[in-house]
Amino acid sequence: MTNNRLIILYMATFNTLAMAMEKVKFWIPIASTVIFYVILPSVDVYGDISLALSAASNGYPSFAIALVAPAVLNTVFQCFAFWRIEENKKSLWILVLLQVIDKEY
Repeated sequence: MTNNRLIILYMATFNTLAMAMEKVKFWIPIASTVIFYVILPSVDVYGDISLALSAASNGYPSFAIALVAPAVLNTVFQCFAFWRIEENKKSLWILVLLQVIDKEY
């Protein structure tokens, strides 16, 4: 190959990579927000509740209460905040109970 063809091939490859990076740059903030503010906190709460149910069924009720108390208190306070702030209460209420919307308030 001549030098001109190599330069054209390099520039085409570089432009393709640059366009791909622009698409990735768009999705990184969205993906990180969803992962770190919705998915991981929800998995943490569900894991705590699962561990508390396991502890209660194995004869450790005080440990189960200690695990569930923060999740229950958080849900109660989020319900009060949701009821006071949100205008569209009927359609979003289930998200508060599932602990998905609580990071917003």
